[in-house]
Amino acid sequence: MRRFHNWVKTVALRIALRDVADAMPSVLDVGCGRAVDYSKWKHLGVCNAVACDSSADMLRAATQRVPDAGEPDVSFVQCDMTSIPQTRAFMRRHRVFSVVTCMFSLQHAFVSDSASTCALDFVSRSCAPGGAVVVVLPCGDAIAQRL
Repeated sequence: MRRFHNWVKTVALRIALRDVADAMPSVLDVGCGRAVDYSKWKHLGVCNAVACDSSADMLRAATQRVPDAGEPDVSFVQCDMTSIPQTRAFMRRHRVFSVVTCMFSLQHAFVSDSASTCALDFVSRSCAPGGAVVVVLPCGDAIAQRL
């Protein structure tokens, strides 16, 4: 199943990057976890990326996984996509991105109407005009159970 998930994420990211009119594509990975998609970004020509997650433990694991130097240049930021103060602070510090990804993470925002609204607003505002948003979710039943 993991191989299938990786294939789906790679194809979705490849299509998004192809369709974005940006010679130096940037990615925001919302809910990056341990940054397991880093190698996909590298192979698909991403120039720079910001990976955010609400968990400090996940970000520590991610920084150990990703080399300090090389392409793409990756910054790690702790940010809870369901927190209005945190997402507003993030948006003040960062530009918009060619591609915004939520790979098996957005479903965690569906704990309340306000949390899901905040997360969806954050994702949409983080994407540059003409950019792309890639969301990969588990079974929709998992989200429906959270509501």
